[in-house]
Amino acid sequence: MYSSKVFAILGIALLFFVLGILLKLPPLLFISLPFMMYLILSSAGCPRAEFVVERGDLPARMLAGDSTAITLSVRLSQGRVPHLMEIRDTVNTGPDAYFMVRGEPLLSLQYRRGVKRGFLEVGPTTLCLSNFSRTVFSIAECPDSARVTVLPRVHPVRVGMSPRFTTSFHGPIPSHKAGAGEEFYALRNYLPGDGFRTVNWKATARRATLISNEFEAERVSEAILVIDASNHTGIGEAKSLLDYELDVAASIARFLLAQGHRVGAFIYSDYFHWISPGTTHRHFIKMLDVFAAISPAGFHRTQYAAAYVSAYARGGSQVIIISSCEDPGALDAVLDLRAAGLQVMVLSPSPESIEWQEISHTRYAEAARALLQKERRLTFSQLNALCRAVDWDVSCPLEDILKKVEPWLRNKPR
Repeated sequence: MYSSKVFAILGIALLFFVLGILLKLPPLLFISLPFMMYLILSSAGCPRAEFVVERGDLPARMLAGDSTAITLSVRLSQGRVPHLMEIRDTVNTGPDAYFMVRGEPLLSLQYRRGVKRGFLEVGPTTLCLSNFSRTVFSIAECPDSARVTVLPRVHPVRVGMSPRFTTSFHGPIPSHKAGAGEEFYALRNYLPGDGFRTVNWKATARRATLISNEFEAERVSEAILVIDASNHTGIGEAKSLLDYELDVAASIARFLLAQGHRVGAFIYSDYFHWISPGTTHRHFIKMLDVFAAISPAGFHRTQYAAAYVSAYARGGSQVIIISSCEDPGALDAVLDLRAAGLQVMVLSPSPESIEWQEISHTRYAEAARALLQKERRLTFSQLNALCRAVDWDVSCPLEDILKKVEPWLRNKPR
């Protein structure tokens, strides 16, 4: 193929040549000669672009905010080496990787890319070979590609979350209540019917009366994460509101699963995503894979999600709503969940704190922010009358916010 440079030079040469003939001016004919000579000398072709791409191994999963090195080897299939090689590797996050190097039969390249929650897709690769004057070139594309799942960032939770309500069936998880179990809970006076194996003989010797051990009842608790992924959660350039919500959800889920509790999730966007409660590490990976694939869409209200969750969640389960609470039906959703006998907590990343990081701080912006904060304080005063509600300014570290999280609270009296 010929570049536009060839046609431009050819047009100039023909212009001088035609003018020289029409005007019968030999100097114009002579002026066209250098252009013609340049075209003749630069018409040497380049080899056909036939190549094979070999990519370095990429991890199957990564965490949002990390970066990875992407390596690829380009091997020409033909023996003839071009003068110049241009390589473009398509990347779905940010600009494509572009390299312009001297022609070599085998070339190894490397570049780094930061990743955001979702999927990192690399490829296909385009190769352009050209001669020394870049007037003749050959282009080919290799469809080889790779895909990496980018999971939400999981933050450590350094606060003790302990349930005050458990389901009726037994399991391996201590609920901090006296009952049949193996972990020590407390001492109490001996009661008729206690077995001799429950008697604490050291305490009995000190107090001169029979003292029995009490053990923690081992039961499983259940938590449902209700995550708002509707259209308005797409605000934010570097990190969206939905990304903050999923970071919180992943962090809480990891901690609760490590404690052995059953954790499920309900995500509402353009349609509903229901993840049944589970306890295993494999279940946690399944949740993260679903979180990675979620994108802001739809206009479902929180009250619709509450109706679905109240129908499927066990009575007394802990429901943690992770939403910006901009939906006017958020208060009604909490009322519906409590009416269904569920414990409710609200953890809400603040949308205005996200936008505040990305706009110029003019006096008009400050006035608008003050109005939004006042409206938000009013909303949370109503929510806190019904359940535990945490307003999260995203400029504060997530670890500090999670210290305020106490999901296992008893419902407040009406």
